[in-house]
Formats: sequence, C-alpha cells, structure tokens
Amino acid sequence: MCSLTLQVLKLNGFNRIYAVEGFAEEFEKVVSEKKTDGRYHNWLRRKLYVLDDSGYVALSDRDFEPLENSDPKMYAIRYPKSPKNPRVIYAYVDNGEVYLLHTFKETSKKTGSDYRSAIKIAENRLKSIIE
Repeated sequence: MCSLTLQVLKLNGFNRIYAVEGFAEEFEKVVSEKKTDGRYHNWLRRKLYVLDDSGYVALSDRDFEPLENSDPKMYAIRYPKSPKNPRVIYAYVDNGEVYLLHTFKETSKKTGSDYRSAIKIAENRLKSIIE
C-alpha cells in the first residue's frame, strides 16, 4: 500500500513560511473571502510577517497561542472578536521554518470541540509531511 505525502509550498514574500497544499483554498472557504486584499487576507498576511520575522518570539503577541494537548507541538494564530473568528494552526520545524497546517472557524468556545477536531487534522497533516 502506498502512503500519500502531503506537499508544502513556500509562500511568496516570506522567508520561512510554508503552507500545506490546499491551504489557500481552505482559508478562503473559512473566511468566505476570495479577494486577497480583503480584511481576513490582510490580517493573515500581517500575522505571517510577524511570524516570519520573529519566529518563537511571536508567541508574546496575544494573537499567537500554543495549543495544549497537541503532539507534535503546534500553535494557533487567532483573530479574536472578529465576526468569522478564524484560526490558523501551524508548527515550527527543525530548521526554523513554519508550516501552516490547517485553518478553521472557531464556533464553540465552551466545549472546545472545534479546536479538538482541527488539531487532529493538523497533527495528521504534519505527520504526513515529516514522515
């Protein structure tokens, strides 16, 4: 049986930011925004510049957070108090590169079920990449 390997693509304009194949389409679906100069695309681009320039130091920004119970260790970029409440899950790899693994809309703050299922998807994607 042949295992499928997920491709990662370097994002234009960034030194250390890569995204899993299909991430851009996934993000557009989550935010319902096809214009790359729209509110949510601009937000993500600003946060990715911070991440690209700062690496782990970006975690001191309130919009970046470590994810509990993720294995391997992953992090999220948040856009709190926005109507769509998008999240982007990412991981650092050994050489300082950042892989954007999954994006989703957080809708259930009380149960955390959105995060649990999103973390599982991101974990599977990361394992597919690094194995």
